[in-house]
Amino acid sequence: MSLGQKYVFLDYSMIEELYGIEKVEEILMHHSYVGVNLEQICPLIAHGGQRFLPPPAVRRPIPAIHPPSTFTTTTKSPFLSGSTTIKQQQPPHYQIIIPNLSEDDQKIIDVLTVTDMPTDAPFTETTTTEKVAAPKKKDKKDEKEGSIKIGHIGIDLASIDSKKLARLEKLQEQDTVLENILRRLEYMAQQGIKPFASTFLLPLMKRVKYDPRSPPTMLENQTIKVMVGIHVQSISNFELTTMDYDMDVWLRMAWRDPRLAHGLSAPILISEETFLKRVWRPDPFFSNSKHSLFHRVTFLNFYMYIFPNGELFFETRLYLKPKCVLTLCKYPHDSQVCFLRISSIAFTNDLVQFHWFPKRYDAIRLNKNVQLPELYIHNFSQATCLTHRKTGNFTCLEAQFNMKRNLGYHLAQTYIPTATCVLFSWISVWLPEEFVEGRIFVALTVFLTLSAESNAAKETLPKVSYIKAIDVWFGFTATFIFFTMVQALVVISLEHRSKIIRKHIEERAESLTVYEVTKLAKRSAWCHRYGRGLDSFFKIMYPLIFVIFLIIYRFVIIEGDENKCIREGYRHSEL
Repeated sequence: MSLGQKYVFLDYSMIEELYGIEKVEEILMHHSYVGVNLEQICPLIAHGGQRFLPPPAVRRPIPAIHPPSTFTTTTKSPFLSGSTTIKQQQPPHYQIIIPNLSEDDQKIIDVLTVTDMPTDAPFTETTTTEKVAAPKKKDKKDEKEGSIKIGHIGIDLASIDSKKLARLEKLQEQDTVLENILRRLEYMAQQGIKPFASTFLLPLMKRVKYDPRSPPTMLENQTIKVMVGIHVQSISNFELTTMDYDMDVWLRMAWRDPRLAHGLSAPILISEETFLKRVWRPDPFFSNSKHSLFHRVTFLNFYMYIFPNGELFFETRLYLKPKCVLTLCKYPHDSQVCFLRISSIAFTNDLVQFHWFPKRYDAIRLNKNVQLPELYIHNFSQATCLTHRKTGNFTCLEAQFNMKRNLGYHLAQTYIPTATCVLFSWISVWLPEEFVEGRIFVALTVFLTLSAESNAAKETLPKVSYIKAIDVWFGFTATFIFFTMVQALVVISLEHRSKIIRKHIEERAESLTVYEVTKLAKRSAWCHRYGRGLDSFFKIMYPLIFVIFLIIYRFVIIEGDENKCIREGYRHSEL
């Protein structure tokens, strides 16, 4: 027990295990403070009745209703033998002040009419030799109307004039404390500040008659500002055919609920789902997600901090399967832009507005170990939007992920094998004209291999109505190899015709005239010479044509307008 603390808080975990959370709530609802005041028990158990008070920085005396009085207590102390008579003056009541108020909170408090509500009670004489504090009886009228007499600060909005209300509304709109709430959490972790348990929330809700179904609006037409951020833990299973992917994210939200402002020196931590349902929360949903789940192993993955000034920070872990409309005109040299949209499902833009945390790494934080087999995220950004529905306009946030495709897989599985097939098809022009079977076998084998490679590459792609870059590549290589096969057949046909003519001359040399023999010999020589000329020509043209195609493919097709092929596809489909 620290000598500088004023309250020692009780552990209700055993009661919860034996009787359940309902019994804990029943006990706590009948106490003004969720703890034992050490100032009342120190005179009975400490040496010489010394009182232990909190440091001066966190206490302030409140004028008592009755003047201080002395009382005599006869008790049997567990630390001293026999009965001990202690003369004790009634201790002054202290109010715990919220430390480190932000500048914006102080401005709001200065505008309002703030009254201190005393929490002390009069002392009455009892039949024993001890004067004890008697609880103040509740007025029936106050009990009927639900008026609250216990608390640190009371704000009477009815006593504030319209000018001050207008100024208060402007201060609420310019609230910047929520934007730096993550820095406060980091400071808590660095300083080792421990939060209070969630059971401290129950008496506070009892006092203000908290309704989790009502939004925390103080003024008419007030808009609730909700700061939003996401931490992308992982991205996987990027499917081209279904155009979706899997995400594991932490969703962060911060907003202000004045009804939950408390006077404790540290935030209240909520990690139980039972308490979470008692607090009002925004209603974000991922509008472009096909499937969404909360992580529940080993329990619902979330936590919530309730700060003394009524700020709330909520973080939960989600599994998402967002859809991503892909543009595959330049596939596999494509760049994709995938969006993650967060919108409100029930509250219109007039009541709840979502805003990204102002700092970029607070708004969207990406795990540095996120890796995809084919794609990599080279940039991401955030933006705001507005969703229009029949029931009104709803706030909307967009997280934009810019991705590029790695060429390693396609270079090894597509480009190098098909380019090798093209080079292998050139062998036919280097073979002798007499090697007919070899020429036909080489060209046919290469063509069938390329067809199988093309079908395997297209199995993982969606069926789209426009031409992709990979289609141009396979189309050209298939046409190229088919042309080499046709050229080989032409050369073989010319050589075969030349042989037939020579054979005809040999067989009918005696019956033919000199003119006819000369004419047939010239035709045979022309066929042989033309066939060999075609081979010589295409020995140079095949590499040249392929190099020209590579240049066009690289600088025209890949670097061209990505959406042009889509427009052309739509135009042809309309025709």
